[in-house]
Order: sequence, then C-alpha cells, then structure tokens
Amino acid sequence: MKKRLLAALAAALLLLPPLPAAVAADAPSAWAADAVQEAIGRGLVPGSLQSRYQQPITRAQFCALAHETLPAQGNAFARLDAYHPFTDTDDENVRKMALLGVVNGKTEDTFAPNDPITRQEAAAMLYRMAQKGGWQVSIPDALFVPHVWDDRKGALRFLGNGLETGYFFPWAREAADFCNNAGIMSGVGDNCFEPNGSYTVEQSIVTMLRLRQWADAGGGAPRAGERRFAFLDPGTGLYGYKDAAGNVAIPAQFDFAGAFANGWAAVGVPDKGLRLLREDGSLATVAGLSGENGGGVFFSSVGTLPGNYADVSYTGAENGALVKMPEGVLVQKGFLVNASPAGRDGMYRFYRWSGNNPDGSPVFLWGYISDSGFIIPAAYAAASEFLDGVACVQQEAGGPYRLIDTQGDFLPEACKAKVAEGEASLAYGRYLAIRSPAATGGRIERFDGRVIYQSKDFTGMGVLQNGDFYVEEMRGSEFVVQMLARDGSYYGPDMYHFAGETLPNRLVYATAPDAPLTMHGSQIYTSAALTDPLGDGANTLVDLDPDSGTLFFYDDRMNELGRVPGIEWGAQLAFEDGALRAMLTDNSIRYYSPTGRLISS
Repeated sequence: MKKRLLAALAAALLLLPPLPAAVAADAPSAWAADAVQEAIGRGLVPGSLQSRYQQPITRAQFCALAHETLPAQGNAFARLDAYHPFTDTDDENVRKMALLGVVNGKTEDTFAPNDPITRQEAAAMLYRMAQKGGWQVSIPDALFVPHVWDDRKGALRFLGNGLETGYFFPWAREAADFCNNAGIMSGVGDNCFEPNGSYTVEQSIVTMLRLRQWADAGGGAPRAGERRFAFLDPGTGLYGYKDAAGNVAIPAQFDFAGAFANGWAAVGVPDKGLRLLREDGSLATVAGLSGENGGGVFFSSVGTLPGNYADVSYTGAENGALVKMPEGVLVQKGFLVNASPAGRDGMYRFYRWSGNNPDGSPVFLWGYISDSGFIIPAAYAAASEFLDGVACVQQEAGGPYRLIDTQGDFLPEACKAKVAEGEASLAYGRYLAIRSPAATGGRIERFDGRVIYQSKDFTGMGVLQNGDFYVEEMRGSEFVVQMLARDGSYYGPDMYHFAGETLPNRLVYATAPDAPLTMHGSQIYTSAALTDPLGDGANTLVDLDPDSGTLFFYDDRMNELGRVPGIEWGAQLAFEDGALRAMLTDNSIRYYSPTGRLISS
C-alpha cells in the first residue's frame, strides 16, 4: 500500500510544471523588481543579498550593500587593517563604513551586526553616504524642508522595549527629511514613516539605487518646487511665495499670505479682502456665491478642513460656505466651522446658520466632516466631539441625547445620564460633563448613567489624544488640572498653569503654582523651562526665550534639536507642515527646520 501511494505521488509530481530558477520567495516584489534588476546589473548588490528580498536586512548586510553602492574610495581605507572599533564584529564592510563615518555603533564599542536595521537608521546611513561617500554632489538646504508624518496620529503604539513606534531620534531628523526630499526614501503609506520599523532587503536595494541615481545627477533637491513659502518684498511691502529652492513661484502682490496646504492658500488682495490662491498663482472664483462684492466674493475669514475643503466667511445672505479646493467648487452654503475642531476619530464639527429665534438671536445647526471629506449634514441642535467612534447629539434644543456613529447613523443605546434643570452639560462621545448651578462643582457621567467622577471643585474637562480625560478644578485660589482615566481614577501629578497637550500625549504645565512650565509624557522632562511652547502636532516643540530672544527646538523628550538667536519677543510663530514660520516684528517672514536650519526667507 505504501509503495503504491509513493508511486502515485511521484507520478503526480511529474505532471507539475517545472519550478522557476528562482522560487517565489527569492524573487523581489512586483513594485521593486525592475529597480532590483537594475541595481544588480550595475553591480550594486552583493551576491549574498540577491535572494530573500522580503526579509528584514541586518545592520551588517546594509553595510555590505552600502560598500557596493559607494564610488571607489581611493586611500580612504589605508588604515583599515589596524581599525577594529567594535568588540562584537570584525566584519570588513562594517569597519569600512565606520571608518568613513557612515555608521555608528549601538554603544561606544558594540555594533549589533545581526540586529535588523530600522528605517531611521537606514535613513541616517543613506544621508551620511551622501555626505561622506566621495561623490561631488550638491546638498542644498531645500533637502531639509521638514514634513509632518502621521505616525503619531490617533492612539500611540509602542514596541516591546517601550519605545514608541513613531519616535524619531534626534540624529535621524535631518536624515529622514533629506531622504524624503531627495526622492530616495519616503513613507510606508497613509503618510506614515515608521521610523522604528524594520527595513527589507528589497527596500534597501531600491533606496541604494535611488541614492546612486541622485548622486549621478549631481545631487540637488528634485522636489524643491513642491512647497511654497511666503516672503515679503521690502520694496512694495507685499507678500509672494517662493519654492524651497528660493525661486519666486508667485510674485509679491498680496497684503496677507496664508499657509499653503494641499495646493491652495488664503491670501489678502489689497483693498478687497481674502481670496483663495492656487499653487499656479491663479485665484479661485467660486461660482454660486453672492455678496456685496457681486460675483467676485471676497472673504473675511478662511479656514482649512480635511478632505481639502475651505470654509469661508463673507458678507452675504448665507454668511459662509464650504468650498472644495483647489477646484474652487461650492459644496454648501450657510456653512460655518467650529472655531477649534478637535478632529478626534477623523471627524470635525461644523455649524451653519439656520435662521433666528423670536428674540432675534441666531439659530445654528451642527454637523460633521471627516478626514476623507464625508459630510454628516448639519441637522443637530447640539453635537459633541467624537470619542471612540461615537458622538452625542440633540436633534432639538432640550431634547433627548442620542448617539451617532461616524456615518451619521443613530445607535440604539438610550441615555440614562440625568441632567437636572439648571445644570449645564457638555458631551464627549458616551460621556457627559455636567456642571451644577453656581459654585457647587459637577461630575462626569457615562451614557449608561454611571458617575465616574464628581467634585465640588469641578469647573471643566477635556480629552487627551490617548482618550483619557483631564479635569479642571478650582481648589481654593489655585486652578489645578488632573489627568483622569476612564474608570475615574486620577493619575499623574497636579498640573498648574496648564498649557494643554502641546504634542501628542505630552502635556505642558507647571509642577507648582510658581514653577516654570515643563513637559510631561512617560516621564517628566525638566531639562528646560518653557515659556510659551508651540507644537507641530507630531514630534517638534518650539519655545521662545523672551530674555535672550532665542528660539529653542525640542523633540517630545525635551532633547534640544537646535536653536535660533535674534528672534524678537512679539514675533508671530506657527508651524506649516513641520516648518516653523516666524513673522518678525518688521513683517518679514523666515522659515526654519526643526534643527534650527534657515530654509526660506
């Protein structure tokens, strides 16, 4: 029986097509195949790395690939025989790259050759190869224009060693920007970089080829034309826009120059008001709006919303509108955005005017717009922020609370939280913050009626990015903020002079009533006293020292990234996609990278 079974199996195998020379596991992915073959054809890939393309590459293997990619080094390795910097490896390629200054050890004398290289380690090596690899290339400042990645958007994620997946080490910040702007190494999709993620063999080969192609072309910044930076023409006192290479992209003609995002910006046209400007310098004319300026409506305010929408206010019967940009297409009239939309769960609140009450006061209805541009129509008399995928709404003033999901569908849960007459309430998803009448405190009550917090000192609350709450209390004459878990338990220190969640999961506050501001994350960072910190929404914090006029740049662990002297107190500071825009007291504008590098002026 066994012999007949084996014979049958052998016959079946004879009927199968022959295996290809390289089995599927040893073939590069479709997206990388052409680049891998070109790199092999150019002699950039050692034979040992011409298989298992989807496997994470080790630090030593990356050094072997780097050695083949770099040009001839002349006498650079003359002292290699006597150079043995690491105790855990004597690999020749590792020693060569260390001798050039392309790689560093994990510690002073260890390299960890068999550890998978991380994406930010790879970016740092690629950048140092460009700097020190012996190529005659141009490395302009335009290569260091920053970009805000979305790795820290939403719930934070951590590796087994406690390191946050989205954390960029200070030594990798400029390297990641260089690789992105040079077209060598970008993100992994969904605008994420995954700085602490692994890097595969085929990804490494493709980026080495791109580095070689960039160097063969003489370097430079191939993506310099993609960004717009405002500048002041001192002769006319008007603003225009330059690209990252310093070329004038849109001549100076505006008395206000807003930030470009997704192909458009708000600009001020002298004596007429705000208009919507496209990257090509043309002004968007929004058909269907009428105001005191006739068909060419000018706006009194312009806001930026997800899905590439502008919300505009103007003098006219509808007061405001939602406009799809950069096309300039009218989507909805009577649209007014919430002054400070939270955007939790990718949902932003807006409101629109729907008439007046008998006493003449305006009536507003609330709705939502998502990151993708999906609109839940403004039909609610009250609407909370989204939290855990739900929002609490009232269809009519004083009516029952109901829950909706991110598609605008009602959920069956009934509200059992009780709001007595005279009490004020503010909802956050399934939670209601309820203020009692004058000076009697308040409570936080779940939709199912369970009270998780109550205090006579309660004055208000907010929601942190991790979904926990912070509660505001007036304890005697001191205003104190405390972090509150969903089960109602306090954690963390008492916070005074609370400045908010300046960076994701990083709270800025004073540890005592008379103490300077500092930052709290997984620990308290006290390496610097903060004055008026500003965050980019991801990884960078900036603070201006009013005494010295020095701008300090920090990461979210309070590591100093750079500093810029000579910035007067009173300068207007704002982040634009990771670049700090500083409008000085003479109305001129400068842009700085997170390391303090001047990238446009």
